[in-house]
Amino acid sequence: MPGHAGHETADYTVENLPDLVKEALSAVLEADKEPAPSTISETLIKAISSFDDNIGRAFLELFPD
Repeated sequence: MPGHAGHETADYTVENLPDLVKEALSAVLEADKEPAPSTISETLIKAISSFDDNIGRAFLELFPD
């Protein structure tokens, strides 16, 4: 089974994660034209973790038991 919860989750990730990452990185670059590598790393970690947490919450809402 691909992804965390099947093909649908994998498809959702492919469709939505790149834009989320782009928005997060764009916000960093607006604030600082030459951010430190650690800032980029932290931004990527936060964006991906948030995305993953949201998928987990949505899954638990669908299947609370």
